[in-house]
Amino acid sequence: MKYEMLTVGPLETNCYVIYSEYKECIIVDPGFEADEIISLVEKLGKIPKYVLLTHTHFDHISALRDIREKYKNVKILLHPMEKDMLTQQSGFAMFFGIRIKDPPPADGLVDEGDIISFGDNRLEVLYTPGHSPGSVSFLSREDKFVVVGDLLFEGSIGRTDFPGGSFEEIKRSIQKKIYNLPDEFDVLPGHGNRTKVGVEKRSNAFVRGDKI
Repeated sequence: MKYEMLTVGPLETNCYVIYSEYKECIIVDPGFEADEIISLVEKLGKIPKYVLLTHTHFDHISALRDIREKYKNVKILLHPMEKDMLTQQSGFAMFFGIRIKDPPPADGLVDEGDIISFGDNRLEVLYTPGHSPGSVSFLSREDKFVVVGDLLFEGSIGRTDFPGGSFEEIKRSIQKKIYNLPDEFDVLPGHGNRTKVGVEKRSNAFVRGDKI
C-alpha cells in the first residue's frame, strides 16, 4: 500500500488517501476541503471503498457530507463510542466559530483487532483511547505504517482536556499499542509531520517508551 497526505482546513488536519494497484482506495479523516480530497482521489484514478475515522472531532470529519454526496457507495466506519459524538460535531465546531455541514451517520463500526481490507490489502484496527473515548488507529504491518489521528504527534501527544479525554489513557494507548511496534514503523499523525515509532519512544516530550 501507498498513501498520500493532504493537510486541510483551518486547523491543518492531515487527511490520508491509502491506495495500491487496485481500483479501490481508503480515505482517512476527511477534515475539510472536500474538493481537494476528491481531486486527489480522481488524480489517482481510484474509487473510495471506505472512509475511516480515527475519531469524530469536527476537524477530522467536516468533509464527510460532501464525500458521501460524491461517492454514494462509500462506507463510513468508526468506533462505537464515537457514533453519537459524530452527530454533535456541528455544534462543537460552532464553539470554535467554524460552520460545517451536518455529517452523515456512520455505516459500520470497528474495534480492536478488526481487519479492514480492499483488494489484498489489510489494515488492522487498534483501539487507542485517550484523546477521545473512541479513538482508533489503523495499522499496516506489511507496509510498516500506522495512522494514529490525534493520539501521537512528532514530539507531542493529543489534547486530553476535551470531554472524554484522559492523559492516563492516552499514555497507555501510546505505550501499549504504538511503542510496541518496531522502531522503523512510520507514525502518520492527524496534525504535523510524519515521524517514527523509535524516534518518539526515545524523545517524545510527553510519553517515552518506558513501561507503565
